[in-house]
Amino acid sequence: GLSDLVGCWNYAYRPGEPWDGPVCYPRVDSNKSLLFGDLIHVRSKESADSPAEVISTRYMFADFEDVNGDGLVDFALRANASNTVSFYLNAGTREPGGMPDFVLGLRFDSPPDEKAQNSLRLTDLNGDGKIDVIAGSYLIPNASETGWPFVAGEAQLLEAGSVPDFCRVDGDDLKDAVCLEPDGSGNVQSYVVRWRKNLGGIPPRFGAPQLIPGITTGRSDFLSATDIDGQPGLVVFHNVYTRLSVFVRTESDEENVEFRYSGDALSDSAVMSLSDQAWPYLCDWDGDNDLDLLIGSGYGWPRVAINEGTCARPRYAEPVAIVSEGRTIRVLRDEILGGSNWHNMGYSYPVLVDWDGDGLSDLMLPNETNRIFWYRNEGARTSPQFGRQLQIICDGYPDSAELRAESARLAGDKNVPNSPYPYQDNQPFFWRTGAAFADFNGDGLMDLATHDGATRKLTLFVQYRDESGALRLRKDRPLALADGRPIDDAIVGRSAHWTESFKSVDWDKDGLVDLMYSLSGMDGGKSSIHLLRNCGTKTDPVFADPKPMCCFGEPINITAHGPHPYVGDVNGDGLPDILACVEWSVYPFYSYAALTMPERPQLTIGPARALER
Repeated sequence: GLSDLVGCWNYAYRPGEPWDGPVCYPRVDSNKSLLFGDLIHVRSKESADSPAEVISTRYMFADFEDVNGDGLVDFALRANASNTVSFYLNAGTREPGGMPDFVLGLRFDSPPDEKAQNSLRLTDLNGDGKIDVIAGSYLIPNASETGWPFVAGEAQLLEAGSVPDFCRVDGDDLKDAVCLEPDGSGNVQSYVVRWRKNLGGIPPRFGAPQLIPGITTGRSDFLSATDIDGQPGLVVFHNVYTRLSVFVRTESDEENVEFRYSGDALSDSAVMSLSDQAWPYLCDWDGDNDLDLLIGSGYGWPRVAINEGTCARPRYAEPVAIVSEGRTIRVLRDEILGGSNWHNMGYSYPVLVDWDGDGLSDLMLPNETNRIFWYRNEGARTSPQFGRQLQIICDGYPDSAELRAESARLAGDKNVPNSPYPYQDNQPFFWRTGAAFADFNGDGLMDLATHDGATRKLTLFVQYRDESGALRLRKDRPLALADGRPIDDAIVGRSAHWTESFKSVDWDKDGLVDLMYSLSGMDGGKSSIHLLRNCGTKTDPVFADPKPMCCFGEPINITAHGPHPYVGDVNGDGLPDILACVEWSVYPFYSYAALTMPERPQLTIGPARALER
C-alpha cells in the first residue's frame, strides 16, 4: 500500500555489471515520510519460460502503470538508441527477493527522431479511459477498442515543453502539461519547471508556459507527475541530479494554482551519486583536518561536498556551488571558445593546490577545452574565497579571441581529424585532459604535467620566476618512459583516443613524484588506471612501464568515461588509496591493501565449539 520510487539508472551508476537498468527503491515508512530502502533491480523476461534479466542499454526511460487493467503495476521502456517501446506485464508472482515478475507483453515502434527521446510517459491523456504512450514530445494514442493489447495509433507531435508529463494542475477535468523550459541562459542543462494549460482538442493543445507557485527547485533536471494521497503531485530532480523533491498540489482552480513542498526522497542506504562525470578530488577545503570532496561536472559546475563527519567516518553534506567574485563558477566549451558546438559541455577536472606559492590552495580547472583556468584563493585556509577567472598562459602560446574562435571552428568541423578534439600546434594543452600538479623539477614551485596540444603526448610544463620575480610557465619537455617511449595511450594498448587524466602521488614513499594515469574507454578486461612509477630523480622524472591497477588481482575496468580518480590516503593508514568515479558519479573506493594484494584473503571457518565461562 506504499508508493515506491521507480525509474532508471542510466549510463552508468556502478563499476561491473549490471551498470544500469530499471530500478526500484521500496518505500519503507508508512507515516507519510519519504524514506526508501535499498535499491533493487527491476528484472524482466522476454517470455514466461526465459530467465529474468536486467535490461541494459544506454539512456533508457521507463514508466510504471497498470496498462492491462488487472490491478497490477506494469511498466514500459524505451531507449534513445532504439525507437522500440516495450511493455512488460506484471505476472502476479514475485521473485525470491520480493519484486514482481515482469514478462514481455508486446513491442511497437515509436517515431525514430530525437523528439521521441528523453522521456516516456503512460497516461490517459485524451480521457477515453485507455492508457496512451507519450514518447518524448509524441503522443501515441491507444487505438485499441478495449485498452489492451495496446494498439499504437498515429503519432502526434505535442507542443508541451521538454520531457512533459501530465496531471490536473488547475483543477479542471483536463490533464495539463508539466515540463521543463529553458531558463534563458542558453546553456546546457539549464531548465526550470513550468506548466502549460490543456486547451482541449485532439490531439490536445497546450498554452504558454507558466510558473507553478510553490515549486522552489530553481534550475531543474527532470520531473515526473504522480498521485499523492489523492492529489496531483510532482517529483522534481534538481541540484544537478542530486535531489529528488516532492510537491503536492493544494486546492486549485483556474484562478489559483499552487503546490506545496512535501519533502525530499531519502534512503539511508543509497549510494552518493553526484551527477554527470563529477570527477573527485579529496582535500581539506575548510581547514578542519578532514577530507572534503571537491568534484567537477559534465555540465560545467565544480562543487564541494563538506565532510561533516571525520576522516575515519566521513559524512558528506549536499554539494554546493563554488563562487568567484559573487558568481557561481561554471566552465562550458561555448562560453570559453565562443560559437555554438553540439558538445557544449564542461567536464572539469578540479584540483586544489597552491599554484601561486602564497600558502593558500587555489582552484585549478582543466576542462572540456584545450585551455586551463584557475581561481586564486583570496580568502583563508579555513574559508577559501576565489577571485576572478584566470587562464594559465604558457610562454610562446599567447591566447586571444581570434585563437579561441579558431579552436571553436576546428572543433566544430567534423572533417578535421580527431573532431571534436582537434590537434593544434598553437595550443600548449590538449582537450578534455586532467592535469597532474606537483613540483616535478625540485625548485619548490608548482608545475603541471598534461598532454601537449599538438601531439597528445604527456608533457611537462614548469613554473619559474622572471627577472621581476613574477611567476611564469614554460613548456619544459615531453615526459617519457625509461625506454624512451613517449607517454600516451599507446603504452597501455587503448583503442579509443579520448578523455584521459593524470594525478601526482608518491605511491611507493621514495620521495619521488609518481603518476597515476587514468583512461576512459579501455577495452574490456584491461585496467582503466595505470601507475607510472618515477624511476628517475626529483629533478628529472622518468617513468617505469605502466603497471595496471587491480583490485585483489582483477583489473579495475570502470565504464566508458571514468574513472579519473583521486589518489591519496583516504582511510588514514598513511598509504595511498584510489577513489574512482563512474559516469553518474558513484564513487568506488579501493584501499591500498586491495590494490596490492594478488587475491582476496581466504578465510577458513573451523568447527564451532562451546566456550567455557
